[in-house]
Amino acid sequence: MFFNSNIIEKEECNTGRQLELDVAKAYSIFIMIIIHCLAYSSLCISSQDDTYLYLGMYLGMAAPIFLFSMGITMCYTRNKTYQAFIKRGIHLLLLGFIINILYFLSNYGAGIGLNYALNSLLANDVLQFAGLSFILIGIFKKYNLKNATIMKIALIMSLIGTIITGLTFDNLYLTQFVGNFVNTYGTNIVSAFPLFNWFLITVLGLRFGSYLRRCNNKTEFYRNLLIPLTVICIVGVITFLPLENGMFDIIGLTAVQRANFFQSNTLEIIYSALFTILTFAIIHFIIPYIPDKIKDLILFASKNITIIYIIQWILILSILEINLFLNIVPSYLTTLVTILGVIILSLILTRIYLYLKKLIFNK
Repeated sequence: MFFNSNIIEKEECNTGRQLELDVAKAYSIFIMIIIHCLAYSSLCISSQDDTYLYLGMYLGMAAPIFLFSMGITMCYTRNKTYQAFIKRGIHLLLLGFIINILYFLSNYGAGIGLNYALNSLLANDVLQFAGLSFILIGIFKKYNLKNATIMKIALIMSLIGTIITGLTFDNLYLTQFVGNFVNTYGTNIVSAFPLFNWFLITVLGLRFGSYLRRCNNKTEFYRNLLIPLTVICIVGVITFLPLENGMFDIIGLTAVQRANFFQSNTLEIIYSALFTILTFAIIHFIIPYIPDKIKDLILFASKNITIIYIIQWILILSILEINLFLNIVPSYLTTLVTILGVIILSLILTRIYLYLKKLIFNK
């Protein structure tokens, strides 16, 4: 590795809260809000606004950071039983279905045909991927699979997901459902974050977390990673950007072609994981200079990232309907107002939700 083996102990010695993880999770949720606002609200009603999507997709690769961080969170969670993981996965799938109901209502209300609108109920996104990942890890825990074995399975899944791409079935709903697992293609099909393509980055996060828990000197650990990972990431950008039909080939293309970002291949996933680790290293050295009030906001966002994610979708889809009804023309002003409004309201409504939850359920 890039670091002295003495940094990594045989026994766990770093089991407390990891501030760089909190910062990364908070960063990823705020950037994803920006991306979703750009893509779904008044900002990108016109398909010609490629500049908006360009800025959104390249704002720190929020999704890979989010999914890698999820793997680390699995490693640091207090309840590590397989039952807890499977229960958490089912909970996330149910939350994802609630969002899909909102998709359906939004699409049907916008005049999309009932057949295609119903297909929204089977759409997959981050929550569906997260739910399936927790369930799969729970099953692995049930049978006491070692980390090395899980890594091999994830790598094989990634290779399969890389090879099997663009599946289409005669049945619209079957095509959408299978899109939860591998890349499928079809009219009005949303195959975002298929399990086979993206599971590897979560497992890489899980493996990284196992090292982090045994790290006795994070400053030296991250310092030794900074230069080599910076070089690797620069080479990666130079290599991947010119490639057609790849994860970063999204500029000036159709919505279907832009979906290449979500159906990344094995090399792109590994690169995204290395980019995320570099982000963690940079964050580690920035943390001492972050004001305490900002740290409090970061910690709040990190602890409640799932709630914020749900609320921001409710707000964005509601704003989309309002904009369509009022026929609002996209502009830089509406872009800025929408992004700031959704971020601020998501935080406020999350606090209200937590207050009511505590008041009613005493939790």
